[in-house]
Amino acid sequence: MIEPAAIATASAAAVAACQRASRHIADSLDRVESGDINLPVFKIEIDSLGGIFGSISVKFSDSAITTAIQQSLVGCEEEYWRNVKRSMNDCEATLERVEDVLRSIYQGGVRPVRHGTLQAKSEQRRREIGLLKQHISMYRKTMELSLELIRVYNLGIVADAYIQFPAITRCKRHEESENPARRHGIGNSSSARLV
Repeated sequence: MIEPAAIATASAAAVAACQRASRHIADSLDRVESGDINLPVFKIEIDSLGGIFGSISVKFSDSAITTAIQQSLVGCEEEYWRNVKRSMNDCEATLERVEDVLRSIYQGGVRPVRHGTLQAKSEQRRREIGLLKQHISMYRKTMELSLELIRVYNLGIVADAYIQFPAITRCKRHEESENPARRHGIGNSSSARLV
């Protein structure tokens, strides 16, 4: 059975890998005189992926959500989360490869790399960089879907709370319907008293 803590750990590790790759791209951009137009876009993609991994890590650290997920782990859903964890591990390896490829192209210490030299090196690795970008984009889309599924679990938790405590919810709605000013935030404020 897949443990939510394992997914939280894997996603946190993937966040760190995204941060390292993003930092490496930023360093590479600093060393290039005229810049590579594809690198900033690649950095945005990796930063976006890191944000998604961060959200997944936070959600899987929430005990209410992990309980809801564990209760629904049957058959194909358990297999889905096992595949998500495997994808996280694969993504981390891909991000390490991104660092290796960028290092091989954009090396040169603190000296700015000449654009001609950069272009010659870049041509050798262009196909590999393109493939890595596609992989990162696919990982991002996969993790976005996983985050949406977590939001569905969250909605289930809210719905369960509504079912368990309907009187409290109905009472609150009744209060708001009888006092529209309160619903719109116009309570006993000083501005209301002045009028």
